[in-house]
Amino acid sequence: MLQLVGQIYDAASDPTRWPEFLSGFARAVGGHGTLIYSHNVQTLETSTASADSTSPNAAANMDPQFLKSLGEYYNRVNVWAQNEAVLKPGKVVTGSMLYPVKELPKTEFYSDWLRPQEFVHALGGLIVQDGAWATKFSCGRSNRAGDYGADELRLYEALLPHLARATHIQRRFAFLQRPFPVVPGRARDRIGCRSAARCARPGTPRQCCRGRGAPSRRSLKAQSLR
Repeated sequence: MLQLVGQIYDAASDPTRWPEFLSGFARAVGGHGTLIYSHNVQTLETSTASADSTSPNAAANMDPQFLKSLGEYYNRVNVWAQNEAVLKPGKVVTGSMLYPVKELPKTEFYSDWLRPQEFVHALGGLIVQDGAWATKFSCGRSNRAGDYGADELRLYEALLPHLARATHIQRRFAFLQRPFPVVPGRARDRIGCRSAARCARPGTPRQCCRGRGAPSRRSLKAQSLR
C-alpha cells in the first residue's frame, strides 16, 4: 500500500504519472482496465480525456476507442452509473452492489461495451465531487476473476482519502503555475494597488507602497503603531 500511496502523490505533482498508479493498483487487486474520469451525476455526461494540469483523468490497460465511446455514448446506458445514488466521496462499491450480475448480460452496456473487453465485475467510487461533476476511480475485471472481496475493498477505501488530497494538490499546483496576466500601464493605474487591503498607502501603483513614492520603513512602522 505504501508504494501505491507514493505513486498517488508523485502523480499529483506530475499528472503524466497517473497511469503508473493505475497499473499498480490493478495488479494489487487482480483487476485489469483501470481509469480515473470525470462524470456528471445528473446528466451522465462523461469525460475520459487524459490528465492535464488540472485533472487526474487517466487510464491503464484500456483500449482508447472504448474510452472514447464511453464518453460519447455508453456511459449514458451504463446501468452501474444509473444506480449509484448511494455513492458519496470516500465510499467504495462494486458493480454487483449497483446492479445484479445475473441481469447484466441483458443490457446494452454489457453487450456492446463490457463484454468485448471481458469486463463483468467493477470496483469503484467517487474521489471528489464539485456540484454535479464527480471525479471517479474504477477498476474492472473478468467473470473468471470473480467479484471483488473484502480485502480489495479495504485497500480501495484506504486509498480514497489520498486520492482526494492528491487531486486538490494537483489543482493548486496548476493554479500556481498559470502565467500572471500582464496589465498595460494605464489599466494598471485604474486598477490601483493589488495589495490595497495590506497597503499602507492604497491607490495607484505610483502612490502605493509598491510604486514610486513608497513610504519609508520608519513611516510604515509609525502607521502600524496607530
